[in-house]
Amino acid sequence: MVQTDTKFIEFIEDQKRDNPIWFPESELLARYMIFTLARLIRFRGLGNMKLESIHGLLQNIYSQPIEWSATTLNYFPEPLHSFYLQEAAAAKVPPVSDKEVRTFFSFIPC
Repeated sequence: MVQTDTKFIEFIEDQKRDNPIWFPESELLARYMIFTLARLIRFRGLGNMKLESIHGLLQNIYSQPIEWSATTLNYFPEPLHSFYLQEAAAAKVPPVSDKEVRTFFSFIPC
């Protein structure tokens, strides 16, 4: 486990980087970073970090939304848990009825 403190979070949150996304090509590395942050926050706390800062940092770790199982989310500390629940809710596509599908396709010429 990483032996560090909340200064690590402040360091990786720095907005002056050349690339705004930490791991644009690797979901695996992004997940490892999120696990590291989860452990750090669970054991060391947030220090003087604001919730908005943590959520901004999580958005910059990977370019695509990352899905987590409910079991994994239950182990995350509150700032990470709430962020990924919000992301999951925003990513859900509203259901479409059969009638709406038929109506849509009725306008397309064959």
